[in-house]
Amino acid sequence: MAKKINNQIFTDLSQKSDIKQHNSVVNNKFCQRLKELRLSENLTQKELAIKLGKSRTTVYEWETNGHEPDFDTLIQLTRFFWRYN
Repeated sequence: MAKKINNQIFTDLSQKSDIKQHNSVVNNKFCQRLKELRLSENLTQKELAIKLGKSRTTVYEWETNGHEPDFDTLIQLTRFFWRYN
């Protein structure tokens, strides 16, 4: 019985590690893509921050430290970078 419980704990920890690693990869792609989009518009971090009503430090953290914007800010970013023709 103890072996079965230990195996279950190992499986649970392994799955949590996989999820954490997946989230890290997704977040890293977000960081890279946000920077690409900002640079494609020839904007500095400070200029983008002003347009979004955020601080330059916040934009920096999104691009480098893996911090994620809240849902409302994601919508704001989408509207800013999406151009309707």
